[in-house]
Amino acid sequence: MTTVNLDYQARRFYVLSGGPPTAGAPSAGGTVHGVSGDDQGANQLPNISPNTRIGYARCPGYPFLVETGGAFSAGGALKTDANGKAIAQGGSGTIVATALEDSSGSGLFKWAVFT
Repeated sequence: MTTVNLDYQARRFYVLSGGPPTAGAPSAGGTVHGVSGDDQGANQLPNISPNTRIGYARCPGYPFLVETGGAFSAGGALKTDANGKAIAQGGSGTIVATALEDSSGSGLFKWAVFT
């Protein structure tokens, strides 16, 4: 578990940079370091600032909710768009996750698992 600044969107892929590390949007089709959680997580844990959200580091086999950027099928390979949303890998770009359920389009929250 990592902490992600609240100005970063919930349930989106992120990359870390700098020191101390801060989360930001990944490049389209690039690698990711994790997925941001919702606004509630940090308020439920001791010693975590209320101005942060929980981020879940990319770890193979870890399931998570992510915002979708388009349609895809359960079992399909996923990559990130430039906004950190999950989209179908489509044969190009880095596979970062596998869809656990179908998505009918953009702006939904669907389960996936890191690869």
